[in-house]
Amino acid sequence: MPIFKLSHARTQLGALAYKNEWLWGRRIRRFDYTIKLSTYYDMSEHQAQRILIHEMIHYYITYFRVKDSGPHGVKFQKMASELNEKYGWDIKAIEDLNDGWKVSEYYRKKEEQKPPRQYLVLALKVNSGEYYFCNISPKAYAKLEKEYLHRKEILQYGWYTTQDSYFKGMPICRTLRGRKVSEEMYKRMTKEMTVYKKK
Repeated sequence: MPIFKLSHARTQLGALAYKNEWLWGRRIRRFDYTIKLSTYYDMSEHQAQRILIHEMIHYYITYFRVKDSGPHGVKFQKMASELNEKYGWDIKAIEDLNDGWKVSEYYRKKEEQKPPRQYLVLALKVNSGEYYFCNISPKAYAKLEKEYLHRKEILQYGWYTTQDSYFKGMPICRTLRGRKVSEEMYKRMTKEMTVYKKK
């Protein structure tokens, strides 16, 4: 019987977790199955049930060691499709969190009370003439400076700090992974941001 818990995850509406027991490098059993449902978003009872059934499909596949082609593979899709057709659930492999999912009032108020977040931004121009902004983890600053930023494909770069909400939806990275922007946007935003000086 799985354990059911609530979470406040922002990126997952539901999740299945379990522990593994290993012997001589071989997994001999899985145990402590836990299904989590996020309270970060407002959900109707029907939506919550739909997310729980999604996770129960994962649980079934894992518990009975059903071989599938991926996390949301052929077997998962078949089971979801059968439940959808028979009971009208509309279970999806991936839920788009931008598609009508609203942050609950509790977390919305909590977010509003927080001071604006400070972002460390790496602004890049590469030799193809393209411009990028990267939202960088402060812990990765030294590594990027040392290992990546002196490569010939990087024409210019600058480090900045900002509280601009534009960077809120961007993942915080430890590598050169960013968002391509126009030259006009690059120049305008780098003027508005504060030049970062390492302490």
